Amino acid sequence: MTAEASSRRVLVVTGESGSGKTCCAMTLQKLWGQRVATVEVTNVWADKPNRLLTAICAAVGMRVEGLPPGAADKLPILVRHLCATRTCLILEEGHHMGPQCLNTLKTLVNQTPGEFVIIAIPTLLRRLQMAAYEEARQIFASHRLHGRIDLSITAGDAALILTDRLGANDAITPAARWLT
Repeated sequence: MTAEASSRRVLVVTGESGSGKTCCAMTLQKLWGQRVATVEVTNVWADKPNRLLTAICAAVGMRVEGLPPGAADKLPILVRHLCATRTCLILEEGHHMGPQCLNTLKTLVNQTPGEFVIIAIPTLLRRLQMAAYEEARQIFASHRLHGRIDLSITAGDAALILTDRLGANDAITPAARWLT
């Protein structure tokens, strides 16, 4: 994805709780350092793009105190910053965005050279895609989407964790199957 010269710079990482989504984000942060900025999207933003833009500005190291209060004036300043610093933006809990935040994200993809990683729980992401069909289609099912990674925990993974924590035991394998 980092070598893409097109708008195909959106990666979606989905998985249930505990499947390693945040671990993936932390690994990217370790590999790329300051080039990666992480924002945790929250449902209390109530699909307000200005709140998303403010959080992104803070995550990329911009001083939010001196920024214009409105999204329309804040967006071009953020776009200039992101164009000057090719940033990989990770949106944790991306399923909390709504149609307006998705449109704002689409604008950032279109106007900046960086990469965008949306991390979400699959069922909640599907709900977002249904509620914001057109906006979601433009991000998740178009020329902007580089790819999708679906993380899952297997019974073997669970058995390894249980064995590590509890020691070898005949009940581990059936418990791991039940857990997954």
